[in-house]
Amino acid sequence: MKIYRWFVFTIALFIAVVPALAQERWFVYLFDSINNELVRVHYTGEMEVFSLGIAPGSYLSTSEMAISPDGSRVAYCMMIGGEGVIQGRSLVMRDIASNTNLFEIPVDSAYTGCRVAAFSDDGTRLVLGLAAEPSFDQQSGQLVETVTPGWRMQILDMATGDVLDDLNSQSPNAPVFEGYWHDGFVPLMPIVIEFSGPNLTFAGIPYVGSEGPFELPVWTWDTNTNSVTPHENLWNIMGDYLPETGEVVTAVLDDSRSAAQPGGIGPQANVVNVQMSDGSIRTIYVNEQEVITGTRFVNNGQAVAVSLLEGFDTNNPMDTFEMRHVLVDRSGTVTDIGERYEQYSEIADVPRGIAILWMTNTNLSEGAPISHLSVVENGVSREIWQYQPQMEGGYSALQLVWATPTPIPGGLPPFAAAK
Repeated sequence: MKIYRWFVFTIALFIAVVPALAQERWFVYLFDSINNELVRVHYTGEMEVFSLGIAPGSYLSTSEMAISPDGSRVAYCMMIGGEGVIQGRSLVMRDIASNTNLFEIPVDSAYTGCRVAAFSDDGTRLVLGLAAEPSFDQQSGQLVETVTPGWRMQILDMATGDVLDDLNSQSPNAPVFEGYWHDGFVPLMPIVIEFSGPNLTFAGIPYVGSEGPFELPVWTWDTNTNSVTPHENLWNIMGDYLPETGEVVTAVLDDSRSAAQPGGIGPQANVVNVQMSDGSIRTIYVNEQEVITGTRFVNNGQAVAVSLLEGFDTNNPMDTFEMRHVLVDRSGTVTDIGERYEQYSEIADVPRGIAILWMTNTNLSEGAPISHLSVVENGVSREIWQYQPQMEGGYSALQLVWATPTPIPGGLPPFAAAK
C-alpha cells in the first residue's frame, strides 16, 4: 500500500432524508477545553455533557485524546498541574457514560510529550506516543538525545493499560528523520493513519520547536514480525485515507496554476488530488480563487468534502476570513454544502452524509462562542443544535473530536478527473 498525503483543518458530515435519520443513529463528540468536558450531540439534536474528570489546574488538548470506535471510552494524556507548574503526566482510560476512570497510569517524568494517537480498528488496543525534548549541542551544531530512549511508541491493552509492543529510538528497526527538519536527533510523535490487525501505519511528527512541517514521512510497523517499512510518499496534514478502497485524498499546490494566498502561516493549495490504490494520482478539483484548507471522504466514501478559505486581501488586511465547503462526488459533480461561515467551521463524516460544526459570537461580545451543528440533506443544510457553554477563566471554541464510523460499500467507481 502506498500512502500519499494530507490531514484536515476542516471538513463535513451528514446527508440523508428524514426517514433514513431514524435508521442511522449517529452522534458526534465535541471537546470543551475550558470545562474539560465532552459534549455528545445526537442526530436528533439532543445533547449530553460528560465530565472528563480533570482536576482544577490540570488539562489536556485534542491532540492528546482518542475515542474508541464504539464511542464508549476516551483515552487521554493528562498534564497534572499544581501551584502554576506541571507536576507530572498520566494516561487515563475513562468510561464516558459512567464518568468513571477505568485506569490511570503515571507517565515517566522524563517525557514532556505524551499523546494518545488512536485506538485500533477493533477497539482492543491503544497507541501511545511519548517524547522527550532534545538538547542542542554547541560543538556539533546538532540536536542530541537527552533521554534514552528519546521517544517511544507503545501499543497498550485497552482493558488493562499493559504494554503489548514497544517501538522506540533505540530499537534496531526504529524509523529515523534522516535529513529532515533538523540536523541530529529528532524525537517522533505518531499520527495514526490505519491500525488494523498487526499492522500500524503512521506518520511521524518531529517533536521539536513550536511549528511543524506540513508533509510527514510514513511507515508501517508489523507487530507480528516487528518490522518497520517506510512508504515512498509523504502524508500531508490536510488529507484523508479511505482504507476500504486504498485511496488517499490530498490538497496540494500546483505551481502551474494561480493560487490564493493564505492569511497567515499555513500551506497553500489550489488542487485536490486522489491517489488510487495502484499509486496513480488524479486531480479531481481545482480552485484558484480560494485557499483549500482540508479534504475528507464523506457520504459513505462516495464523495470528498473540500474546505475553502478566503484568500488574504492585501488591500483589506484586517478583513475577517470566511470559510465554505464543497462536495466533489465520484462523477466529478461539485456542489456547495452548507453556508459561508465566519472564520471557523469543521466537517466530520457520519453515516449517510455530512455534519458541519460552526460558530457565532466569535468576537466574544456575548460571552463564549456559540456552537452550531448543521446537517446537509440532499444538498440542503439545516441546523439541528446550538449551544453556548458557561466558561470561566477564558473562552474557547468547541472542537469536533469524533463521529460515529461510516460504513463504506463495495464497488465504488474511481473519482473522475476535474474538467
